[in-house]
Amino acid sequence: MEHGVLGRRWAYDGCQDAVPVGQSAALIKGRVQAQDQNLSDVPDREVVVTGTGDGSLPTDFTAADAPGPR
Repeated sequence: MEHGVLGRRWAYDGCQDAVPVGQSAALIKGRVQAQDQNLSDVPDREVVVTGTGDGSLPTDFTAADAPGPR
């Protein structure tokens, strides 16, 4: 894939990596701000996360738990 600042990046199975799982959970929970795709260290104000409920977000899943390709 192409990243606006970093250029070509190789995607992999992030469900098996604690860093993308943790950062995705932090974004969903509102603990971190999404970053602009084209400028370094600039928040993307167009990404807004809202939610309801007080349940916990599981972070101990594996790729086997995720749906397969469609």
